Amino acid sequence: MTIFEFINFLILITIQSVTEFLPVSSSGHLIIYSSLFPESFDISFENLSLHVLLHVGSATAILVYFFNDWKKIIVDFFSNIKDKKLIFNEWDSEGQLSIKIICATIPAVLVGFFFYEIIANNLRNNYVVAIALLIGAIILFFAEKYNNSNKNESLQKISYKNYFLLGIMQSCAFIPGLSRSGIVISSALFLKIDKKDSVKLAFLMSCPVILGATVHELIFNFNELIFDNITLAIIGYIYAFISSLLVIKFLFHFINKYSFSYFVGYRIVLSMLLLFVEFFG
Repeated sequence: MTIFEFINFLILITIQSVTEFLPVSSSGHLIIYSSLFPESFDISFENLSLHVLLHVGSATAILVYFFNDWKKIIVDFFSNIKDKKLIFNEWDSEGQLSIKIICATIPAVLVGFFFYEIIANNLRNNYVVAIALLIGAIILFFAEKYNNSNKNESLQKISYKNYFLLGIMQSCAFIPGLSRSGIVISSALFLKIDKKDSVKLAFLMSCPVILGATVHELIFNFNELIFDNITLAIIGYIYAFISSLLVIKFLFHFINKYSFSYFVGYRIVLSMLLLFVEFFG
């Protein structure tokens, strides 16, 4: 690998891992990059192995950052099973959260399994990304406005039905440009969950989906995995993990001081630029 290819390799990992958790769409940004620099994109990102590394790096960052939360969720889950509690509403709060996250994961699993190829083959273009960026920006803008004007609810009070609804909204993020974190955060804000918990919920819900996508790739495309450069693979994984972890920390710090309007503005500007290029470029 030349120095140019290595730099491009790092750029693509940065784009993926940074935009994966910000409400701006990682898939949308990768599609934009691939249209601007098709040769560079093909060199570094057509390799399925890199996708797997980035997914694992991002999932590891979520597991590490929310280690105590995951620990409580898993311990309470097995504790309630051990106590043979058959009614989920009788479970401890963290145990209930584990079932709720499972409920929220089901729609994305079904959509990903049955429709991913259709979406990938028909919706991966700048026009779709532009429209989805704009729609997602409008939804996020009004979600925050609505949330600010209403009294917030705790995560524990959100019903299983609403978690399943959040899962349905998360599955819509297979449309490039919509953003998984953006649509989940927006939906949570509409459910009157405060901003910090909305972001936290988006991260917790994303972990099973990211791990599921990784498992899917390992099962169905294992023969395409080529780690002929172990050093490069390790660098990619570590870089994806660290950058993802920093983005998670940044977003929590950001929402304590600022509104989501900055992301809304960014999405609108990017959308308008893409539409201008598509129609007049």
